[in-house]
Amino acid sequence: MMRLFLVLSLICSALTFTEAHVVLETRLTNASFEPGQTIGITWFILVDHDQIDWNLYFSQDGGDSWEPIEEGLPIEQLSYDWIAPHLESDKMLVQIVQHNNVTENYFDISDTFKIHSVEFTPIFDFDREPLPADISP
Repeated sequence: MMRLFLVLSLICSALTFTEAHVVLETRLTNASFEPGQTIGITWFILVDHDQIDWNLYFSQDGGDSWEPIEEGLPIEQLSYDWIAPHLESDKMLVQIVQHNNVTENYFDISDTFKIHSVEFTPIFDFDREPLPADISP
């Protein structure tokens, strides 16, 4: 019985170390946004640490590179309204980083989403002959 307890304890400990200590609630799975549109991003703390602040980043290339959205967000802030940048990408990601004082930093990354401009269909057909107009007084 004691042996089983030790094995289960080790398994639980291993699982605890592999978990993210911050969780991005806003998954954005296959979402599509327009440049300039507001994207609400929320997260929560899974494991507390001696935390300094939050850093929020985005990637337009599937995570190969990251650009700051906002760095140094206060610890008590657990959401951010981000204005989608004026770019086009099918490989967008958002990352929240729990910036810690003593221990390593922890992070979570959203699922892939898109930012694309909306294409407009012209109402006027320029190939059609204009209608005659009577402009007499």
